[in-house]
Amino acid sequence: HSFWGVGATLGPLIIALVLSNGASWRVGYRTVSLIQLSLAALLLVSLPIWLKHQNKSKSTLDNDDELHEKHYKGSVFKIKGVKYALATFLFYCAVELSFGLWGSSYLIQTKGLSIETAASWIAMYYVGITAGRFISGFISFKLSNTQMIRSGIVISLVSAILLILPIPNYLVFVALMLIGLGLSPIFPAMIHETPRRFGKNRSHDIIGYQMGFAYLGSALLPPLFGVLAKNTTIGIYPIYIICCLVIVLVCTETLSYIAKSKETI
Repeated sequence: HSFWGVGATLGPLIIALVLSNGASWRVGYRTVSLIQLSLAALLLVSLPIWLKHQNKSKSTLDNDDELHEKHYKGSVFKIKGVKYALATFLFYCAVELSFGLWGSSYLIQTKGLSIETAASWIAMYYVGITAGRFISGFISFKLSNTQMIRSGIVISLVSAILLILPIPNYLVFVALMLIGLGLSPIFPAMIHETPRRFGKNRSHDIIGYQMGFAYLGSALLPPLFGVLAKNTTIGIYPIYIICCLVIVLVCTETLSYIAKSKETI
């Protein structure tokens, strides 16, 4: 999860560097595409390593899994709390990807930044995610997944509210970094918490659905915001982010309540 952020940071920086040198944005896209093709070739070469693990034997269920299996048969959608988990991934990824897609447009049109500066600042948002995920790996020894998720949402929410206020541009820069820092533990901690909330035997299926809804959130909601902004104003961007984060907070807190209720049964 941390090294995903490294790549996500490099993307806007490459575009900013290309634009600052007077080249077309197409040059930046070609550069990124060459990197992607190199990765695809590397993965192709590494396929034999992955195939070695296909026939790995299935581990036996522990008592917790047996409890989940006893109470929840059939579709994973019937499991209490799963719909909240899926909604969390849907709206979390809407926030994460919307910053990468529309953040620079908001900074240019609302805050008056240049194209190159806006692209560089969005790269710093990804730096916040990357640094936060590295730090979260160490913090996880002290804090639970639930505590990291809750703290991350609150940090991101407060920072997003700052974007609405008439603050100096250097504070906007800080807010972007803090939003990235706050978002950083949410996705990995949610994945890591899945077996505890729903049982190890069910977690494979549920994580698959969670990833599916994550991609839905990435693919559908940012473009929908683009349509909304086109018909209104890009100035509503922070409000859109805040609404998505509030939904994520409500869903994660509901999940925590359901998990505690199961433990007391």
